[in-house]
Amino acid sequence: MGFELNIAKQQQMKNRNFFNGFIFCQIYEKGNNPNPY
Repeated sequence: MGFELNIAKQQQMKNRNFFNGFIFCQIYEKGNNPNPY
């Protein structure tokens, strides 16, 4: 049980890091190209 919970926690952290990275990339791109269209 504890082992499975640990894996779930790791997966959640991975997803959160990926999401934060995605948001950061979006902001970074917008900062570099204020009006890309």
